[in-house]
Amino acid sequence: MPETRLSKKSKIKKLKLSDVTDEMRRKFHVCSHNKVGYSEISKLALFMLKRSKQDAKDIKKITEILTWQKQHIEDLKKINMAMVDKYEDQFEEYEKANEELKKANTQLILNVEELKKRLFGSFERKLKDFALRPDKKKDN
Repeated sequence: MPETRLSKKSKIKKLKLSDVTDEMRRKFHVCSHNKVGYSEISKLALFMLKRSKQDAKDIKKITEILTWQKQHIEDLKKINMAMVDKYEDQFEEYEKANEELKKANTQLILNVEELKKRLFGSFERKLKDFALRPDKKKDN
């Protein structure tokens, strides 16, 4: 059998008519006019048909997967939007409650300060009166 490769670049050597043997003609069903016979073309056509059917099945499966993924992504977006809306509403409620508590806390602080003034103010007066009493000798 003649060598068909010339180099590492996979160049195929064109066979001359004298290089084609009877064994090669039988193997590839080549007719005497050196063209491929109908049986080989039929095999090739059947193989191509089988391959195209398999490709169609593969494309259909991939299409179904992509459709499911697209629907899943849309569902997740809807869920995400619902969760964001829910938590935004809760956040606003918390902000309002925080403002109310801040006002109440401020009022409590003012009340405490006022009570301190009342309590310690009278204490200071008593202390002042005690320090400024006219007769200190009576205490002993």
